[in-house]
Amino acid sequence: IRKYKDRIFNLHASFLPWGKGIGTLFFSQINFEPLGLSIHLINNTFDTGDVIFRKILYPQITDTTRTFYLYSLYELNKYFKQCWPYIKTGNFKRYKQHLIGKKSKYFSRNDFEQLIMKLPCGYDTSMFDLSVLGLIMKNNNECKISLKKLMER
Repeated sequence: IRKYKDRIFNLHASFLPWGKGIGTLFFSQINFEPLGLSIHLINNTFDTGDVIFRKILYPQITDTTRTFYLYSLYELNKYFKQCWPYIKTGNFKRYKQHLIGKKSKYFSRNDFEQLIMKLPCGYDTSMFDLSVLGLIMKNNNECKISLKKLMER
């Protein structure tokens, strides 16, 4: 990485700094984070290098995690071709991830597989259902925090 500093790029199927690791669109949907694509520089840590290009994507109501991921890969390929002239000439701006959004958790393959296996439709779960699941998880967490505060009184 040191030898090729600032010349190694990652085409990433998430809108960094959100969606680091594996299952990026899946976890971003559950956590109500922006969905999209990013092209970033590689550094010594997974998915933390400076972002040079990003694009928001929106799932269709009929999308599943599988169809939306395949769509995102198709769009990422098109987007890379559009950005290539700028990458090739070094004509791009760099954005430190910590300056463009909150710190996001890195999700491992194990994190992804543990959760996806628990869903009745697995990788074919609808993006809408993931949003509902995320809302339930968020409300449960907020309820736990409120109950804890109430118990401390």
